[in-house]
Amino acid sequence: GRYLVHLVNQAPVEVYAAFLQLPGGTAIDDFSALLTDPATVEPPEWYYTTFAPGGISATPGEESWVVLDLPEGVYAVNSDVPEAGLPAVELEVTGEALADLPVPAATAKVDMVEMMFHFDPPIVAGSQILEVTNSGEQMHFFTLASVPAGTTVEDFMGLAASFSGTPTESSLAFDDIQPYFDTANQSPGTTAWAALNVDPGTYLALCFVPDPATGAPHAMLGMVDVLTIA
Repeated sequence: GRYLVHLVNQAPVEVYAAFLQLPGGTAIDDFSALLTDPATVEPPEWYYTTFAPGGISATPGEESWVVLDLPEGVYAVNSDVPEAGLPAVELEVTGEALADLPVPAATAKVDMVEMMFHFDPPIVAGSQILEVTNSGEQMHFFTLASVPAGTTVEDFMGLAASFSGTPTESSLAFDDIQPYFDTANQSPGTTAWAALNVDPGTYLALCFVPDPATGAPHAMLGMVDVLTIA
């Protein structure tokens, strides 16, 4: 069915309510162990093909809302942030969705494809309903992070190159990138609707889902934009 998810964050760090359908035979304890195992450097193969309807994040002391479509199945709902100390929980959805479900009236939209975002209508300052659709062929998610005015895509790419140990010049530091909003992983063909209240400023739009062929985060393959929101 179509559900309104309300997340209240009482943890000291940003947390998610990220939904991911568990393949048959995968126990929630096994999934939780995978998330917390230091030896896990790559997602399991089923990660790229299982169903992910999306989710929502909230910064410490804040709350957030998202509307998700959840087909029948068994889901893991996890925080995606080990520092939060929140174990993944199992959620079983049964039955069939009703026909002609009401669609939230979006005032801004982002469409995700390989490897870019399309904004139409664009995100503006203030409260709005953001419709997030994955029209691509791979899993994607939408992250909005606050950065200093004047930040460029080249600044981010220079900073990100340090992950591979490549010496680069960049005016952007990791501490300059402050998480603001996330929708969690969405499978191709999915749409989620999130309540969003944006302050005027400069933001990075990012997707860090790993590419199945190379393992490179989508942002490193060009899925990054700078948004000036007024």
